[in-house]
This record gives sequence, C-alpha cells and structure tokens, in this order.
Amino acid sequence: MILRVLAAFAASIPAQAVQASPPSSAALVIVRPDAAGVATLPDDIPSPTVAVQPNPFIRRYFPPQPTRDITVLIEAVLIGGDPGRNSAVINGLPYAIGDRIEGLTISDIGSGGIELRCGRIAVLLPVEDRPNIVRLPRQIR
Repeated sequence: MILRVLAAFAASIPAQAVQASPPSSAALVIVRPDAAGVATLPDDIPSPTVAVQPNPFIRRYFPPQPTRDITVLIEAVLIGGDPGRNSAVINGLPYAIGDRIEGLTISDIGSGGIELRCGRIAVLLPVEDRPNIVRLPRQIR
C-alpha cells in the first residue's frame, strides 16, 4: 500500500532533467593567429549544458593553465583534383588530411592555409613566409 502511494506521488512530480544539446556548427570555436602570428587556444570552452539552479559548491576560480607553444611553418600546399587528397609540407614533413600535429588533427588543407581541429576548436593557419605559433594548453597532447 505504501509503495503504491509513493509510486503515485513520484509519478505526479514533473521531471526536470537537463539534457545537453548536441554540438552543432554554431558551437565551433574558431581561432586565428593575431598580427604576431600567434594563435592561442582557449583554456575553457563553455559547456552546452545549463544548470537548473546555481551550484553553491562549484569551483569559481581556476588559476591560469601552463601553455606550450608549437611552431607551424607551412612550406607548401599541394592541391589535387579531389579535396580529400590535398596535402601540405609542414615543418619539413609531408602531411595529409587526418594526420596529427602535436595533438591537433588536420581537418582541411586549402590553397589559403590549413585547418587544425581539437574537439570543438578549429585553428585556421594561413600560408605565410613566417612560421605560425600555436599556443596550446598543456593537457592537449
């Protein structure tokens, strides 16, 4: 009898579940190098989840994360008939789409430059005479 009453009571309470929205193209964070040629990846990417009530126990201060710099010199871009077969010479080594450089995946190679991806972060590096510097948080390997 008590279980039936509890089950009826639990069924009458509306559920307040918070569901994360699937990542969309709008959630993509695009990073380009500044005038000095340095592209800095953000330490914190906002989460797509929304809390119903503010959490009083959440950690609100995070000290700055240590970073590491990688140098990316795009020496040549080779464009083929099929865009999926484009390749580039980066730091003296040949790379194709899908290859990894220091924890970043090459997702696109075009005549204007390359696109590196790490999760929802896209780093667009142009073809230039000078090397680009990508500043990564230490946890990206």
